Amino acid sequence: MILRMSLRHNTPELKTVRSRLRATMPAPELMLWQRIRDGQFGVRFRRQHSIGRMIVDFYASSMRLAIEIDGESHFADARARDHDRQRDDLLARDGVYVLRFANHEVMRNINGVCERIVEVVRERASPSRSPSKGGGEMR
Repeated sequence: MILRMSLRHNTPELKTVRSRLRATMPAPELMLWQRIRDGQFGVRFRRQHSIGRMIVDFYASSMRLAIEIDGESHFADARARDHDRQRDDLLARDGVYVLRFANHEVMRNINGVCERIVEVVRERASPSRSPSKGGGEMR
């Protein structure tokens, strides 16, 4: 059983930070945004969406699906990887599924990344899906 904490979304306190992040999106995020914006996968994603004190790169509220695009700093050391794991666990307890991709994966294989996102969207839209299906995926 997953304990939902009901973290607040898009709090006013983080509005300036979210706006700055949207204005300075790295190339891999921009590349993926061009593919997932405007409901192109049958679901609406928002960019730089805050959940609690965390800001995720992309979020589909109807699916409770977050997508994170990770730069090299996320893989630099065990502490950085542990931080990401803790964030994913916290989001999972709130019922949010986190899908992670590395920058280089987006840049080199955008079609494969998009295919994986479509798979997860279909899985999460499935009526047979358990409401407790959460957690993150490290790629």
